[in-house]
Amino acid sequence: MAVTAPAVAVAVAAMGLAASPAAASPAAAVPTATAAPQLGCACTAADLGTRHPYIKSTEVSPTITHFKGWYVTEGTTGNHTVVTSTRTVITVSVDLSGGVEASFAVATLEAASATLGLNVKVAYSTTSSESNTVAWSFDQPGYYGVYKGTKKVTGTYGSLNCKRSQQSDGSWALKWGEGPGAGSFTTYTTLEEGAVRCQDMVPAGSIMAKAQSLLDCGPAAAEDERPAGAVAPTINVTESNGVIEATLWNWGNGGCATIAAPNAATERAVLMTAACAEDDLQRFYIYRDVPGSSKIGVQNKYTGSMMGHDRYADGEFIRQYSSGRQDGTGTYSLDAV
Repeated sequence: MAVTAPAVAVAVAAMGLAASPAAASPAAAVPTATAAPQLGCACTAADLGTRHPYIKSTEVSPTITHFKGWYVTEGTTGNHTVVTSTRTVITVSVDLSGGVEASFAVATLEAASATLGLNVKVAYSTTSSESNTVAWSFDQPGYYGVYKGTKKVTGTYGSLNCKRSQQSDGSWALKWGEGPGAGSFTTYTTLEEGAVRCQDMVPAGSIMAKAQSLLDCGPAAAEDERPAGAVAPTINVTESNGVIEATLWNWGNGGCATIAAPNAATERAVLMTAACAEDDLQRFYIYRDVPGSSKIGVQNKYTGSMMGHDRYADGEFIRQYSSGRQDGTGTYSLDAV
């Protein structure tokens, strides 16, 4: 089978065919800009050799990339340069390879930007390359969260290919249909920086509100005898349908409970204490017994494994078990402190 045209034929060895560009009128030979292809819409013979992404799902979440709790006392207001700690690193990626050099990957991110109406990064970049120093003028004393943050954009995409489709009357037509190739992407908007206090009124769902949630806004936060720059521990806690999502803070050393990243997939990996960070390895779901009971079960958010232990003994570690402990040694008591 061969299709002739005034062009050099390209051998398609795998099919044993010779293929060359289809003959077309001069007016149709020059492609023109068109609207983005839509699933199920008509395409033309000129589109048979093209592929386009379409966005299947998206999620936008305010994320704090750098953070520092900062006390400003009487006599220390004015300009401060605060060196924040990196909490979350977001890297622009399309699929697990992370590469965004290919035109299809760039088109995927551009499609996500258009879908959401947000200006997102469409080339490889990472928030870890951004400076973590924030210069801010504090005009009144208080306990502040000094932060940098962004909107993290994640989602999934599919691939649109032009292919023939049989109509209800038995005829055939070319339409955009889902082809092979799908995956996920991650990107982010421009970094925002600022400072926020516990008592500040901020827009719900904003980056500033996310930063405010990291502050320790309990009674201790109102104490003004702490020196400027003193840092208080932070705990994120939310509850939905009776299930608590929380960071487990070690009052003894100021660290947070975590499963070490290299051991995340390991059965019986030990629950450790590490420097607190906004990381799902340090987030836990707490399942509560019926009202009146203090009994709970604990699950790591990142690994999905339940916490438990092999035996009661001094020095015995709490560990993760993918299916939990069937003998009740993964049930604990939640005590007020």
